[in-house]
Amino acid sequence: MKRKIITAFMLASSVIIASAGCSAQAPAGSDSSAAQDPYANKMVLSGSTDQKITTGGTYALSGSLSDAKLVIDTDQEVNLQLDGVTINNSKGPAIQVDNAKQVTVTVSEGAKNELSDGGSDEINAAFFSNDTLIFEGKGELRINGNNEHGVESDDDIIINGADIIINAVNDALHATDNITVNGGNINVESSEEGIESKNDIIINGGSVTVNSSDDSLNATNDITINAGEVYANASKGDAIDSNGTIHINGGNTIAVGADMPEASIDCDGNNLIITGGTIIGAAGSTSMPTADSSTQPSVILSGASEGEKISISDESGELMSFTASRSFSTLIFSSPDITQGETLTVKVADKERETVAVGAMVVSQGGSTGMGGKGGFGGNPGKGGGNRPLLPDGTKPPSPDGEPPAGEIPAGAPTEGTTAEP
Repeated sequence: MKRKIITAFMLASSVIIASAGCSAQAPAGSDSSAAQDPYANKMVLSGSTDQKITTGGTYALSGSLSDAKLVIDTDQEVNLQLDGVTINNSKGPAIQVDNAKQVTVTVSEGAKNELSDGGSDEINAAFFSNDTLIFEGKGELRINGNNEHGVESDDDIIINGADIIINAVNDALHATDNITVNGGNINVESSEEGIESKNDIIINGGSVTVNSSDDSLNATNDITINAGEVYANASKGDAIDSNGTIHINGGNTIAVGADMPEASIDCDGNNLIITGGTIIGAAGSTSMPTADSSTQPSVILSGASEGEKISISDESGELMSFTASRSFSTLIFSSPDITQGETLTVKVADKERETVAVGAMVVSQGGSTGMGGKGGFGGNPGKGGGNRPLLPDGTKPPSPDGEPPAGEIPAGAPTEGTTAEP
């Protein structure tokens, strides 16, 4: 299949990657286009008094609350249809689910909604639920977690659709059980830890952008990326961090972590298994992919300095390139376009730095590797050292079908086919 060189933009740099043109689809059963139910119970929010839902069913919400919250307490399922809702509670959460079989939040197409909490309430999220939360729809939901978290569930969080924008003092999304993304656009503009699950994080589709000071994606057991677009940018921590395993099977992932000892991808000595997708990781270090379980080759290299363009090519052309806005010491790159037995050429500042013979499933030829990944690897052992690295500003990769990712291009960004200035 003929390659297409695509350019995508984010922050102050550009990344160019080769795409095989495969299309990522949300799994069957996901619903990102749910229509508003015309038979829903209409509920217009107003004033500064808490509003309550005590019976299951569908509720079409509009209006606003100030210094008050919406409370759900029932043993049945509840569907909230948000159609221009603003809740700003300086004394606690904006929405509080004390009890429900599950709560589905449908964000109406074209609607803009905003939830904000505050104060020092023991319930420390703008949207808190004791039970499973499901988000869908095509509208916008902005969440401001001023107390601690943006969205917190003591059960699962499932995102099938909607444009969800979060700023949080601590975690943007926090779940006791799994966090699953099947579709939609998640944009964490600021957080301490971006998306945190005490169990698993599963990304099956959609677009996930996380800016955090500490770890961008953090799970206790496993992180699996099957499809979709993932951009994880951690200024002081790991970009993708699992206390257990990591599986990357598809999609496009850019992981930008902080300097040593932080990593772009970190699985604490457990398996990092790569079977598909395009992965670009830049930070102080990376975990080593598990060679005897992975089926797609990976290369680990030393990094580049601020303002330098780094590119990787094979005999057919350029596979990936970006200009570093800050220095980094370790680069991990994996792509379905890398073939065992071929030789890659690495250029820095448009000058050839090295060639890499891909003689094994994992080739380490520079940079610093952690304990992640069991099994052998080819090439030279990873080498640390050098100046303390800083993270580069990467860019979000293009969609697998060759279309640019959803969202507006930042002001001043270059046009397709160019490389941004450092």
